[in-house]
Amino acid sequence: LREAVLQSEDDAKRDGMAALGRQLAEQEKELQRLMNIQVDEIKARTDAEAKRRDAVWEAAIRGEWDAVNRRAEEYADVTARVEAAAARERRREQLEGDKKAFAREYQERCNKRLEEITHLDLDSRAGATVLSQIEEERQLSARLRGLSFAVLATAGSIDDRRGMAEVVSAMRECAEGGDALVGAAVASLPAGAEG
Repeated sequence: LREAVLQSEDDAKRDGMAALGRQLAEQEKELQRLMNIQVDEIKARTDAEAKRRDAVWEAAIRGEWDAVNRRAEEYADVTARVEAAAARERRREQLEGDKKAFAREYQERCNKRLEEITHLDLDSRAGATVLSQIEEERQLSARLRGLSFAVLATAGSIDDRRGMAEVVSAMRECAEGGDALVGAAVASLPAGAEG
């Protein structure tokens, strides 16, 4: 009996142990289920908080990025305006240099033209003087020819005493042309020299 009691105690212990094992297993399952629920809740809260923080950070980063872009655009605009102003200044300086170069070139051309005109004026004066001298020489030559014809005719007329009127007429034409010597010769002729 003792053995049966011991056996039954052992069986009861085993059954108690088995029941305790099952109960522990059930509790462990329940604890695991509760832990899973808590983990899911914590994970959900963590995910929500992470999403909220991501949204906040994303908004902050987007705001900073927009500010950086605005500053970059402002910088590009200022840089473009500065470069445009510098280009205008360079163009103004270039135009000023071109203007000075053009003024120098224009002045040089004017001076050269003035020299040419002065030379032309001197040349034209010299030419006019030469032409005047040529005309005077031509007139003198014509008078000398007339005078020589008159002298020859006079010599011939004196030799044969004929045609004195033609000679005196030719001499008078020379005298009227402004030849003072021939004029004096005509004035010194006797009154009936024509013939």
